[in-house]
Amino acid sequence: KSGRLHRTEMMGSRAEARERVNSELQQLRSREKGASPEELKNIVDRKTELKKMRGLGVYYGAPKEESGFTMPDLSSLSLPGGFALPKEIDAELMAQSGGFGTVMGACTGVALKKLGKAAMGITGFIFMTLTAAEKQGFMTVHWDKVKEKTMKLIDTDGDGELSQVFLR
Repeated sequence: KSGRLHRTEMMGSRAEARERVNSELQQLRSREKGASPEELKNIVDRKTELKKMRGLGVYYGAPKEESGFTMPDLSSLSLPGGFALPKEIDAELMAQSGGFGTVMGACTGVALKKLGKAAMGITGFIFMTLTAAEKQGFMTVHWDKVKEKTMKLIDTDGDGELSQVFLR
């Protein structure tokens, strides 16, 4: 066996899981000295993975109520195009790091949606007010001039008609 901890082996308390990670790190440090370059790369990768786990407090097999998020087993999943799934610790890190950018993106989306609704509401209100005032005889609206000015603003190719590009 390679000395790596597997999720099925790590049952028990969070403290036991942490101790197993520390123990595996110690074993990897002792194997580093006489390792071949390829084996050394694997050792360094695994140590990095374990240090990330330790730094985040994420331990495989710790009780769910203590550890929070646990990844499903996706080892049998094959992806087209040669894509590889992230390592389990990287996937957990990504799942836990919905940070500032995520929050700001969501806030921006909500704000733009509300601004768009407000702009459309104001435009509709102005149109209805002008139409009602014209029907009641309070004013005369020259709709041909309104159309001409509006078309100058939104016509992309200058032919006086809305093109297919604009309507998409």
